[in-house]
Amino acid sequence: MTVTRFRNFPFIIRLVSLLSVFTGFLYLPYFLNLGLPISLGPEITQATMATEKWALFAVFGGFGLFAGSFLYNLSQSQRYKRFILGITLFSMLLLILAQLPPLFLWFYVGSADFSSTSLLGLFLHLILLVLAFWGGIATMLAFGKTNVTS
Repeated sequence: MTVTRFRNFPFIIRLVSLLSVFTGFLYLPYFLNLGLPISLGPEITQATMATEKWALFAVFGGFGLFAGSFLYNLSQSQRYKRFILGITLFSMLLLILAQLPPLFLWFYVGSADFSSTSLLGLFLHLILLVLAFWGGIATMLAFGKTNVTS
């Protein structure tokens, strides 16, 4: 089975976190001029504000997951490792839930006006969703391998 064969916890978490940061930076208009345009028509300011909040969540969440994967490797205490794994699992669940509105929006926008931008946005979020599920499963497997005896 593919999921259990590639269950290297820190590698998968780092991959998900870097993809989350990359996807978040695409939505920040002041970071790149190549930002993905997303709006819902007349309420462009509300959509822009919501998009920037989502982008900041993705960027800071990705940096947090990346730092957590290194903290997991540095620790010798099993209790601390389980604490890091619990926070990581909760963060992965939030990341999975955060992919649903953009996926719906890109599917909705992409079905109304098909372009390469909507296809790129849809695939980025779909890949991030699948990798986040994979990271959540790897986190649960790593959680089961750590035992607290002291």
